Amino acid sequence: MSSTSPDELALINAAKYYGIKFIERNQFNELIIENVHHQQSQLYKYELLNVIEYNSERKRMSVIVKAPNGEIKVLCKGADSVLAPLLSDNEQCQDIKYQTMDDLYDYAKDGLRTLMICERVIPTSFYKSWVYKYEQAKTAINHKQLKI
Repeated sequence: MSSTSPDELALINAAKYYGIKFIERNQFNELIIENVHHQQSQLYKYELLNVIEYNSERKRMSVIVKAPNGEIKVLCKGADSVLAPLLSDNEQCQDIKYQTMDDLYDYAKDGLRTLMICERVIPTSFYKSWVYKYEQAKTAINHKQLKI
């Protein structure tokens, strides 16, 4: 399997090791994922809505998908120094947040490169408002670049 970055290939291989297999990205912009955790494997289709590429200023890459259950999710991968401050302060999540930060510190102390993956479910109404503004901004940037 090939990928646009070593990080992505490592993530795909790790997911496969734990029973989640990327099958394909089809012509309808759907990501087909197989979950083999069950007696019978199950296929899931996620509609890829947007990709916000990595850049050195954001230090993260984000995708927005529509899950099989209709939820819209933002998935980010990036530097822990950028994503950790964005994590929820929800009291229910504190134990796992502290354990994750301890693990990241231990990995970094051992000289290992670390990367975080985070997700957030967003309301459809928020997404519709955001994507409208995002498309306007992309169009404005493209027009500005053409005039140079």
